[in-house]
Amino acid sequence: MSSSAEFNAEAVADDASLVPAIDQDPSTPATSSQLVTNRAAGLTFDSFTQEEHQRVAITLYEQRNDARQRVEELKSRVLYMETKEDVLQEKIRQLKEQLREAKLMRATKGNLQEENRKLKEQLSKLQAIKGSVVKASNLEWAIAKGIADLDLGMAQVKSYHCKHNTSTPAHQDGSAIDQYLAKDIGDKLFKEWKHDKEFLRKYDEARLEHVRHAHMHEGRGAKLSKHTNELIKIFKRNDQKRGAKTEYKV
Repeated sequence: MSSSAEFNAEAVADDASLVPAIDQDPSTPATSSQLVTNRAAGLTFDSFTQEEHQRVAITLYEQRNDARQRVEELKSRVLYMETKEDVLQEKIRQLKEQLREAKLMRATKGNLQEENRKLKEQLSKLQAIKGSVVKASNLEWAIAKGIADLDLGMAQVKSYHCKHNTSTPAHQDGSAIDQYLAKDIGDKLFKEWKHDKEFLRKYDEARLEHVRHAHMHEGRGAKLSKHTNELIKIFKRNDQKRGAKTEYKV
C-alpha cells in the first residue's frame, strides 16, 4: 500500500513508542524503560518489516479517522435531535394553544346555546302574548257582535248575514236575509269558539255556576229542586245540539 498526501506511513513507523514490549498488552504503549529492555533483548523496531510498519500505521490512521467520523456523526445526530426537540416543543406549544382555543370555543358555544335558549323562551312568550292579544281581540268582536245580534233578535228584525265585498253594490238576495233569534246567537258563538280549549273550559264553568248557585239557595244537603233540574235540562239540550260535553255534578 503506497503512502498518501494525508498520511506519512514512514513518519508513523519511526515512532518507537508504537512498538509494544514482549510481555506487555498490545493495546498499551511501551514505556521508555520497556523500550531499553526490548533493545537489550535484541527486539528493536527494525525487527518489523517496512510493510508491517506501514500496515500498523495505516490501521491507526484509519481508526483515528473513523473515530473522528463517528464523532462528527454523533455531533450531527445530537444537532438533529436538538432540532427535532425544538420542533416537538413548538408542536406542543401549538397544541396547547389549540386546546386553549378549543376550550374557549366550547365555552363560547355553551354561552351562545344558553343565550339562544333564552331568546327562544322570550320568543315563545311574545308569541303567546301576541296570540292572547289576537284571541282577546277576536273575543271582544264576538261579544260585540253577539250583543248586536241579540238586539236584533229581541226586536225580531231581519238582517243580512251573507259575506261579500262591502265596497261594491250587492244584488238583492232574499236568502241572504235572516231573522236573528236569541236561541240561535248562542249556537253561533259556540260554533266560532268550540275549538278553543280555554273557551270550552269557561263554557263549562259558566253553566255549572248557574246550577250550583241555584242549588245553594235550596239549602245544603237538599235534593235538587225543580228549578235546578230545569236549568240542567235546558243546558243539556243545548249542549247536545252543539256537541258540548259538560258534566253537571253538583
